[in-house]
Amino acid sequence: MKYNLELRVAKQLALKAGKVIMEYYRGNLEPTYKKDGSPVTEADVRANEIIVEGLRKYFPYDGIVSEELEKVKGDRKWYIDPIDGTRGFVEKNGEFAVHIGLCEETTPVLGVVYQPVALTLFYATPEHGAHIRRKGQNELTELSLITYDFNVKDLTYSTKGRKEIEENRILLDKIGATRNFIIGSEGLRVMGIATNIIDVRISGKGLNTWDVCAPQAILQCARGFVGLLNGKPINYEGQSKIGGKVVYARHKCLVDKLWTYNETL
Repeated sequence: MKYNLELRVAKQLALKAGKVIMEYYRGNLEPTYKKDGSPVTEADVRANEIIVEGLRKYFPYDGIVSEELEKVKGDRKWYIDPIDGTRGFVEKNGEFAVHIGLCEETTPVLGVVYQPVALTLFYATPEHGAHIRRKGQNELTELSLITYDFNVKDLTYSTKGRKEIEENRILLDKIGATRNFIIGSEGLRVMGIATNIIDVRISGKGLNTWDVCAPQAILQCARGFVGLLNGKPINYEGQSKIGGKVVYARHKCLVDKLWTYNETL
């Protein structure tokens, strides 16, 4: 089956990185801060080294785009975030995840999102489908979105925080999204949709490719939808910035509504 080796390696590296991250998590964390005010820790750097070294070993001709690394050129490209939600890691609230995503040409074809605190592993390829393995489970659970009448009110949405809620308030009100889940990791916000807990998410403008690639691959394999709020697909070309707000949803009809309403604003 296509991507067997890639998926096996990505899962192993996510678990290995997660183990090291948890060793730091149980100790005293001393973050430094980037120019934009976001924290970075020694755990970010070490986990990044583990993932990059593993990818280079098995796929030496592939490119790598990472928050903690200068770009590595190659035909296919891996987008990795060793700790998505570093602030949650520093605050020790458990809301962080390891992201490993693979793109061929400009399309995500593989995604792994691992939440070390909960020992929960999400992964997907188009051939394997989307799956979740939770703590204590020997068997996999297939991720498949449940669809229903999306004309109902009281939809749920995931968000980074109050600022993002206010920024997207008009659109959320238009589609009847009234119940929110504030979650510290982009990957976990999206996995809430993949597990049928959340209906929709509208991101802020500052997302990077390593934030989105792995969650996008998983959600799309679970029959969800991902795209830019302006109606265009996300185009991965080895860049860092996404370049716009991202919409994730359990069904494309929600996204169609958002596109329509967004054009009138």
